Amino acid sequence: MVEHFHFHVSRKDEPATPSAVSHDTKAIQITKPLGENIRGLPKILWPALVLLVLGIIFLFVLIQMAHAGGPKYVAGASYFDPAVKGAPLTWAQGSVQYYTDQGDLSPILLGPDADAFVADAFSRWTSVSTAAISATRAGQLSENVSGANVMANSDHTITLPIDIQSSAVDKPVALVYDFDGQVSDAFLGAGASDHSTASLTPSLAGSTTSVPTGILLMHWWS
Repeated sequence: MVEHFHFHVSRKDEPATPSAVSHDTKAIQITKPLGENIRGLPKILWPALVLLVLGIIFLFVLIQMAHAGGPKYVAGASYFDPAVKGAPLTWAQGSVQYYTDQGDLSPILLGPDADAFVADAFSRWTSVSTAAISATRAGQLSENVSGANVMANSDHTITLPIDIQSSAVDKPVALVYDFDGQVSDAFLGAGASDHSTASLTPSLAGSTTSVPTGILLMHWWS
């Protein structure tokens, strides 16, 4: 017959009391690695945690992308009175009076249709409640602006009809319908007519910051 004996030794210096066990357990919980604590989160909290992290990342990206708008042009030092240097350039009285080309914009946008197209485009801007500008078609140019009367010269100047030159203050904004792209190439360089374009070339000079004249060039590539 084999007899088994069990010995129980009580350590006086470390009494095993319930409070001591509870204290040690808390200490163990506090010193657990962070990863183990996160893995111990209830599964229902994971979606909320993921959304929170994504929200922080999205907010950070928006902050990086955010920027305030500013004026398109400001007065420089070369062609303006020094007193207005740095001031934004605006249309006088907030009013744009434009004159349209006598020609067609494209095979599908003939002259009258192009005029209506432009008027609708302007109205989408001027009808905004905070817009401080108006646009009115005041009439037509004296000619069909085309490659026949607009040419790029070897000295880097451009030959233009009189009523679309910067001195034509009686027709402040000339809206050119570049049917075949030759005007676009003359203004913007060879190959510019390979794409549809709409560019504004203001004449910027003087002692005030009002834009006196400008050419709005439109080409419908097809």
